Amino acid sequence: MVYALLLFVKCAVALLLTLALPALGFDSNVVAENKTKPTSFAGVPWGTRPEDAIRILSARSGATAPEELPANQSKIELTGGSFSGQAVEKWTLEFANRKFFAATVVLTRGGTASALYRELKQTLVAKYGPVARDGKPPLALGADKKDRRAQQRLSPEQKLFGNLAAWKFSPTLADKEPKTVELLLAAPGGILATDETQLVVSLRYVNEAFAPQAGAAKSATPAKPAGPDDL
Repeated sequence: MVYALLLFVKCAVALLLTLALPALGFDSNVVAENKTKPTSFAGVPWGTRPEDAIRILSARSGATAPEELPANQSKIELTGGSFSGQAVEKWTLEFANRKFFAATVVLTRGGTASALYRELKQTLVAKYGPVARDGKPPLALGADKKDRRAQQRLSPEQKLFGNLAAWKFSPTLADKEPKTVELLLAAPGGILATDETQLVVSLRYVNEAFAPQAGAAKSATPAKPAGPDDL
């Protein structure tokens, strides 16, 4: 009798959580599948100040920082170094209210970009789970096939190259900060390429809790401890 009652209570709690989490803004599928989330970028905790972010990234990745910080510190670029064992051409760190919220790393061209894209995608899938989006870069990153052809007056037979894989992490009870990770294979500028030799691989990490649209209330969230400095 007692065992049956305990089993009933356990099932009832599980059912309530399943119904309540989506209503509170939590995606039950993401909660179940994405057990690992990007707690930092290359060892730089979210919410870090610009000078500290540059110092940490330079020490951990070997990136070369600018001699002087720009007057507008909303976006700072570094060069060189490595990320997850891959040579880096450029890093771009973004800040809102002097708090680190996004980073883009462009990997150095070497060998076949398409092969590197597939390798990194497998690594990210193994760590973060199935992709939320998998296809061609959307208009927001550059131009879709139709617009790209019109811009360059390309023939309908012209083949275009490029791919985008994205992971989205909805808020959970353990981590209330929504995040995204994007792996992009495209020509410089995030647009589809007309030749495979134009392709480069880049990754973009965003913590929306610190992004400008997150509001002043979110900006007060303290920085979290740094995580692994790889993917």
